[in-house]
Amino acid sequence: GLIHSDKALFTLATQALQQSINIAIPLNKPKLLLGPYIALTNIYHVTNANERARFYAEKTLDLARRANHPIYQITSLQMLGITEAMLGNSGLGQHYIEQSIKLANEQISFYYLAQGFSYLGIIKTEQKIFKEAQQWFDKAMQTVSLIPDENQQVYARAFTAGYYARSQAI
Repeated sequence: GLIHSDKALFTLATQALQQSINIAIPLNKPKLLLGPYIALTNIYHVTNANERARFYAEKTLDLARRANHPIYQITSLQMLGITEAMLGNSGLGQHYIEQSIKLANEQISFYYLAQGFSYLGIIKTEQKIFKEAQQWFDKAMQTVSLIPDENQQVYARAFTAGYYARSQAI
């Protein structure tokens, strides 16, 4: 499912991920569901199927909380936040992003902090609060430089720069 997703073969990816879920459920090992759920969330987000993205983000968050898995909690909160914002619920979206930032801060995860700050920049751009959006993107870029893993730093820089460029276009 992930290989198909990386190649933007989303129909094949969703089929494979759903098969993974169908196998994992009877095994009664909830942690096996986290990866497929968040992958489906991301696919539905990328394809603008925001209602489905919200559904899987909520399932991931619930399961991540029960399994006490902070990274999946952070990612599902971020996906819930950006999805809610895209559905026109920017206040709720901002709330979810702020929760993810708090949790990323507790986990000392600069990677997820940078993503959270970028998402707040996106939300503020959509709200046409451009000065505040700029401040969030600046904070995201400052945080990217603190990421110890070079690969994650490159990805976070590209992620932030891409959304910043979109913000500037708006």
